[in-house]
Amino acid sequence: SIGENKVGIFFRDITEKRKLETAVRESERRLAFALKSAHLGVWDFDASTGVRHFDHVACRLLGIDCESFTGTEQEFLASVHPDDRQMVEMASARAVERGTPYRARYRVIWPNGSVHWVAAHGDRVRDESGAVSRWQGVLEDVTETQVARGKLETTVHALKALSWCNQTVARTGDERSLLRNVCEVGVRQGGYRMVWVGYARNDAAKSLEPMAFAGHEDGFLNAVDFTWSETDPAHNGPPGLAIRTKEPVVVRSTADDPLYRSFVSEALPRGYASVAAMPLIGSGGEAFGAIMFLSGLHEAFDADEMVLLQEFAVDLAYGIQALRTKDLQVRFEGDLLVANERLEGVLRDVIEAMSRVVESRDPYTQGHQVRVAGLAKSIAVELGLRASEIEGIEVAALVHDIGKLGVPSEILTKPTRLTDTEFRWIKEHSEAGYAILKDIDFLWPVAQMVLQHHERLDGSGYPNGLKGDEMLRGARIIAVADVVEAMASHRPYRAALELEAALAEVSDADRFDPEAAAACIRLFETGRFSLQR
Repeated sequence: SIGENKVGIFFRDITEKRKLETAVRESERRLAFALKSAHLGVWDFDASTGVRHFDHVACRLLGIDCESFTGTEQEFLASVHPDDRQMVEMASARAVERGTPYRARYRVIWPNGSVHWVAAHGDRVRDESGAVSRWQGVLEDVTETQVARGKLETTVHALKALSWCNQTVARTGDERSLLRNVCEVGVRQGGYRMVWVGYARNDAAKSLEPMAFAGHEDGFLNAVDFTWSETDPAHNGPPGLAIRTKEPVVVRSTADDPLYRSFVSEALPRGYASVAAMPLIGSGGEAFGAIMFLSGLHEAFDADEMVLLQEFAVDLAYGIQALRTKDLQVRFEGDLLVANERLEGVLRDVIEAMSRVVESRDPYTQGHQVRVAGLAKSIAVELGLRASEIEGIEVAALVHDIGKLGVPSEILTKPTRLTDTEFRWIKEHSEAGYAILKDIDFLWPVAQMVLQHHERLDGSGYPNGLKGDEMLRGARIIAVADVVEAMASHRPYRAALELEAALAEVSDADRFDPEAAAACIRLFETGRFSLQR
């Protein structure tokens, strides 16, 4: 309001204006804190001039010098990996043409030559007339996530190949068929460009005889002349060295390996970017052959993948021995059981590692998946389920949020309530998790439980609106555990709710499984379970 005193001086009540300014400053402070916590950079793009601006964090993530950067498209693209530049340009053109949010995930090359992954997210900014004046968004370093995703994908392929190898060994009745089928498994299930098995011969040259292969061979085996001779190591190649040393051999980048020049000259034109060779060890401890995996990916065959491929070679060697000597059949079957147990152990290690990677991206929910898994397992035990089913529910709960690897950190760490668009993005994590896990040959329907853990009995859940028994029992149990843990935990936009409120929420028999909810409530009321942090 405006008033006038006796000397003609006017006064205006600016209390509301000051409150608004204070609220704006507080909002900006919280946004800055969120960006800093999530290590996010800010970018701005003028669609009319094509000029880009990056803050200092974004410049650091892109590996560019903010002081000398003038904002041209050419300068920006110079920091982008050559293989990704066309994709980045198309993403920008598509967003501008369609008026849709901008999303891109690509590699950048820093001045020191190192390669990093970034994810850019942004949207239109309109001026007072409603016209789109520019685009603004954030830039996030997703190198760790991308590496973890790549590691998961390769481990999944290796796990699947090992599982199929075990089945192939158990079902195949002759040696030639076994070798051929196992090579095909490596290509089809493992995703390798070519897989080859060779046997060591005791001739004068100590040659390696190709026995079977699958995949993109393109005359490679005729072009190379592998041996396992100690006097001619230059012709050993990875399989010859593996036989001679009885140890796995890995070449993670064939282009940079100086040891086997003749091998490299034949490998590179055929797209073999990295190679791993495993010796086939007989019952007497002798190396009678080798299996070689050739990948089209640079820097493939990390430690976890090598462990699985060694298991692959051990299973194959035992299978060959069993076919040659019937007396070894019983021993082989026993060793196969042990191998499967080791496989399950490796699988659990990978699952737990991936669970930690997911939660490391969101400091507010660290430990959530582990606590949900513990509660879900306890509920399943309380319901008297079989041990195998309980184990499957626990495994699925450990990775039920793995799909959040694809959700931007600024959304996961946002200190205020999510917008409808942001919440829709979060909801996609169930389907994203299913896509990651669906090709792993679990003993249980893990991928389906991950897909269904946000469904509700009355059909009000997502992503498919399932009702009642359309949901797996494991998914219904995880849904109860997930809601109770989430409601009883602190979130950036609200304080933790009372446990009683969380238990009351899952007591809604229209939406949650009544037996699972009742078992959950009994566990807390009797003190047999608590949400330790």
